Amino acid sequence: FTHWRHRPNAIGTLGSDDLFSLAEDAAGGIWVGTYLGGLNRLQPDGSFLHVDHDAEDPDSLRSSTVYALYADARNRLWIGTDDGLDVRNADGRIVHVQLPPLAARAGPSIVMAFLPDADGSMLVGTRKRLFRVDAELRYEGELANATPALMVSALARAGDAGLWIGTLTGVASFDAHGLQRYSAEEAAPGAY
Repeated sequence: FTHWRHRPNAIGTLGSDDLFSLAEDAAGGIWVGTYLGGLNRLQPDGSFLHVDHDAEDPDSLRSSTVYALYADARNRLWIGTDDGLDVRNADGRIVHVQLPPLAARAGPSIVMAFLPDADGSMLVGTRKRLFRVDAELRYEGELANATPALMVSALARAGDAGLWIGTLTGVASFDAHGLQRYSAEEAAPGAY
């Protein structure tokens, strides 16, 4: 095993030792999302390229805290931050994807999970519900609208064309019949 660590004032090291996410792009590049250390790409020489938030540059990442990553078939990197959704194009340009309900709802706009659809769209799990973004990075709408709101932390396909949704309060499933929550109150006796 090789261990990479953050070293203060050493430019080519990880931006932070607090890692939230990993992704491998089409070229085999390894990307690392960190807490307050931005987005980091492992270079062939073992150093890291840093992509960070810069308050002076509106084209930089929204935030230096990266919770979720997904490398798609179009060689783009989807980046979930604690301040919304960014996508890094193959040319390195950062696109800030607008999810209008995030700004309108109280609390941080944390993007925590991604799940691609066959048509190139992406399901985007946030602390403020589940959204769909089309392949051209346009907001398409909200899914599994529920009260209380789903605080989505993980997504997976179900065998019956439905979804499994990990939340900060339990697990839910969503399919043509609607949303079903499974919470601690419904757990089997003795289960934790």
